[in-house]
Amino acid sequence: MKNSNSNPKTQNKGTRKEKIKLGKRAQFNQKQQRKFFAAMRRLEREFPTDASCIDKIYQMVIKKKSCKRCHGKQFNHQSGSRKAYCKGCDEGMSFTAGDTIFSHMKKVRPFFSMVMLTLRGVPFNPYQIHKYLKTKSYSPNWKAHRRIMGAALEELKKKSKKVSSFLFNAVIQRRSVETAARQHPTTEQVSELRSQFKKKGKHWFEKKIMEFWGETDLDAEHAREIADYRKVYDLLADGPLSLEQIIEKSDLPVATPLIAVNILLVCNLLRKTNNGLYEHNDTATDALDLQDTTLIVKVSGAIEFIDFLFQGVSRRYIQLYTASYWCFSEHSRKKRANLLNQFCTNKYNVANIENYVSPLLIDVA
Repeated sequence: MKNSNSNPKTQNKGTRKEKIKLGKRAQFNQKQQRKFFAAMRRLEREFPTDASCIDKIYQMVIKKKSCKRCHGKQFNHQSGSRKAYCKGCDEGMSFTAGDTIFSHMKKVRPFFSMVMLTLRGVPFNPYQIHKYLKTKSYSPNWKAHRRIMGAALEELKKKSKKVSSFLFNAVIQRRSVETAARQHPTTEQVSELRSQFKKKGKHWFEKKIMEFWGETDLDAEHAREIADYRKVYDLLADGPLSLEQIIEKSDLPVATPLIAVNILLVCNLLRKTNNGLYEHNDTATDALDLQDTTLIVKVSGAIEFIDFLFQGVSRRYIQLYTASYWCFSEHSRKKRANLLNQFCTNKYNVANIENYVSPLLIDVA
């Protein structure tokens, strides 16, 4: 008796069904990979050697350069060299150094490919660059991508709106040096929230309540009341609670937490969620204006983009990934020109991006 699984027709049908089941992620990956490979092949045809890549970089950045000695704008350049010489005084200058995104560039081809793909609106993952160009290490490609997105973020901030980083918890799946031991990456959100409170100063909470009361002098009676309010406020540091839970955990007379919650709401230190729970106003876990439909579309688009292309990211760099989404969405000639200007003239500090940590309110556009 023949086994039905040995029939090649039924096997093909099974594989087709499996492909259908893969859904949106597989479709996105297939389209993105086809677009990526086509763009990389085109780049290889246009710029077959490292020398041609350097010559293109020279054309991009030299318009913004001037001689440090005589302030001349005319330069001589030999093909493939990273140096240019002033026509007036023959002063040498490295045109990739200084206030361009290409400063500290070691390997030309990976860095140049990522810049050109960004300018042409072709989505990519630095790991794809690593595999396609067969570079020795993935780390330099990741650092270059981070630097490019850091420069793009400066352009994004000119036309962005602030949203809570808590909205992106679904794609925060990777650890970073900021993640506590044996904790999920999303716990960085709470850690960042607490660090923000510390930066406000020792007596910021007391000052906020005193402003509400219209008082300037903190006497003993006011200090006791504020201590109770602070106790209620600190109970919500790890997440939202109901009014009954606040009363139970505070171990205070019933009237005190009720008064505290109302005063903290008026002072905008707490907010009430749609589920009837109370939470710190800074977390704003659902602080997305439901009337702003365009912003809702952009946030959901950024979450899908990050999930499909990067398969989850760390909380530390979530802001850079939203900048990546902005680069590749609604790509236009004007945006390309603005990005190119940012890459070539941005006073870029490598240390700033190496130590970058995304704020609680991040930019989306």
